[in-house]
Amino acid sequence: MDAPTRQELDELRKLPSHEAADLILDRYPLDNIGWGKAITLIEHGSWAVPDQVRLAEYYLSRLPHANDRAYSVFAKVMQLERLLAVIERYWPQNTDHVDLLLYYLRPSLKQASKTDRQAALVAEWLQKMERTL
Repeated sequence: MDAPTRQELDELRKLPSHEAADLILDRYPLDNIGWGKAITLIEHGSWAVPDQVRLAEYYLSRLPHANDRAYSVFAKVMQLERLLAVIERYWPQNTDHVDLLLYYLRPSLKQASKTDRQAALVAEWLQKMERTL
């Protein structure tokens, strides 16, 4: 992590979760080419549940992404069930987009599954969502 990002992270860590989330959302809107930095900051922050959901809903609202980074980060910082609910809300209707989403999402979710129960939850959810193809 470069020095400016570390400094920004230090600044965010001094704020309550909701203020830090507001700041990220203000500084890194999705229409800004540098919005990916928000994912790095999110990964290294500590977030209250409502802020986890709010950040995930915003940064995952334009599915699919062209890599797995956002999926992996949100799988780290939030409960798997919450993440699956957010992704399901923004599930693409276009079959090509679903294929791309699943290509990156499958490995991220499987890696995030730390218990047998989580692995079963992910497998069941993926089966359900794959039926949309």
